[in-house]
Amino acid sequence: MKILFNADMYTDLDGLFDYDRKYHNFGFINVAGVDEAGRGPLAGPVCASAVILPREFVIRGLNDSKKLSERKRAELFEIIMDRAAAVGVGLVSAEEIDGMGILPATRKSMTDAVTSLCVKPGLVLIDGLPIKGMELEAAVEYIVRGDSQSASIAAASIVAKVTRDNIMVEFAEEFPEYGFEKHKGYGTATHIAAIGKYGLCGIHRKYFIKDEWLRLDEERNHEERNHEERNRETHENYENHERHSGQHRVGACDRSGGPACFDKRKEY
Repeated sequence: MKILFNADMYTDLDGLFDYDRKYHNFGFINVAGVDEAGRGPLAGPVCASAVILPREFVIRGLNDSKKLSERKRAELFEIIMDRAAAVGVGLVSAEEIDGMGILPATRKSMTDAVTSLCVKPGLVLIDGLPIKGMELEAAVEYIVRGDSQSASIAAASIVAKVTRDNIMVEFAEEFPEYGFEKHKGYGTATHIAAIGKYGLCGIHRKYFIKDEWLRLDEERNHEERNHEERNRETHENYENHERHSGQHRVGACDRSGGPACFDKRKEY
C-alpha cells in the first residue's frame, strides 16, 4: 500500500500523529477525532467537535486543549478551522441536559458533530471510555486520554473548547452578574457565590446542581422574607421601646423633679 504521509515532516515533536498515521497505514482514508468540552460545568451547553486532518499535514504545537494557554488555543483553533479537511460541531443546551442527563447529552453532541462533517469518516477516534448507545456508521475506537495521544482528537478538543468558551463569553453579556466569561460555567467559588446571591439563570443546569444549590432560589427568597420580617419587628420593637421610655422619662421627671424641688425649697 502506498503511504501518502510525508515522513520528512514527522519528528518526535509530532508524536500526537502516531494514532492517525497508524490508521492511515491500515487503509482508513478519513480518520476523525472526536472530543467534547463542558461535561462538568454548572451552566451552559456541552459541546463536541469532530475533526478530520489532512494525512500529510502536521500542526506544530498541537496538544490537548487543557495543556494549552487560551492564547495558544485560539491560534491553533484558527489553523485547524482553516486547514482541516472537515470540522463538525455538536451542541446540547443546558435545558436539554436537564431533560436527558449529561451522558445522553454528551453522546448526542458527539453524534451530531460526526454527522455534521462534510467528509464521511471511515474511522472515528473518540476520547475517553466507551459510551453506551453510541451509534455511528463508521468504525469507532475509544482512546483514554486520547487528546494527549491522537492529533485529530487533540484538534477536536481545541475546537470544542474554544467554541464553547466563546459561547459562554456571549452568555456573559446576557447574564453579567455570574462572570461566565471567566469561569465558563464551572463550579468555582465565585460562580457558586453568584448563584447564592442571584439564584439560577436560564442557562444553569439544575440536573448538575446539588440539592442545596437547587434550593438557593427558594432559600434566597425565604431569607429575604425573613430579613424583611426581622426589620419590621426590629422597627416595631424600637418604636415600642421609644414610646415606653418616653413615658417612663416623663413620669420620673414628674415624681422626682417636682417633690424634690419642693423639698429643697422647704430647706431654705
